[in-house]
Amino acid sequence: MRRFATTASAARANRSKAAIIRTRPAREADARAIADVHVASWRSAYRGVLSDEYLAALSADRRAAMWRDSIVGGSPQLLVAERDAPQGPRVEGWIAFDRSRDAGAPAGTGEIWAFYAHPDAWSTGVGRALWAGAHAGLRAHGFDTVVLWVLTANPRARRFYQQLGLVPEPAQLKSFSMGGRTLEQIRYTGALGTMAPTAACP
Repeated sequence: MRRFATTASAARANRSKAAIIRTRPAREADARAIADVHVASWRSAYRGVLSDEYLAALSADRRAAMWRDSIVGGSPQLLVAERDAPQGPRVEGWIAFDRSRDAGAPAGTGEIWAFYAHPDAWSTGVGRALWAGAHAGLRAHGFDTVVLWVLTANPRARRFYQQLGLVPEPAQLKSFSMGGRTLEQIRYTGALGTMAPTAACP
């Protein structure tokens, strides 16, 4: 396992140096690639949080249909990060953002609805590139504050969000059931005007 992890880390480092990351608005044709990243990220990030059986049963087809509808409908806003590969540009991550969905949220509050990179693209700058695009998009739409919800059992994501400048709100917790397990989310918040558009880690 250690040899594989070292090899994977080296591959990510080589990828980050070998190709430029481009971000752009998602197109309808991206829906399947977005879904594939969604499922692959869940299977890696939530291993041990959700059961192996639940993760194995995740459907990229259903997620592709959902994200296709979102892209066509224009809500939320979706950006993808892509890099050139031998078979053509490859979507390696994506971010969804729009107005805050929290009840009673002020008009100036936006939200990161979802934010995922393919596990093979972790620690290669994909997260930084996507955050920069969403930061600019939120400000262009007049938002001055951003919030997001993240599983308390996702330390990697929580570290990243804190490096962006987002601050956890301990009083803002919510629990829900998924796959026969009870999970908990915590809300993070930040003022867009004081947050850097890039971060120190993906």
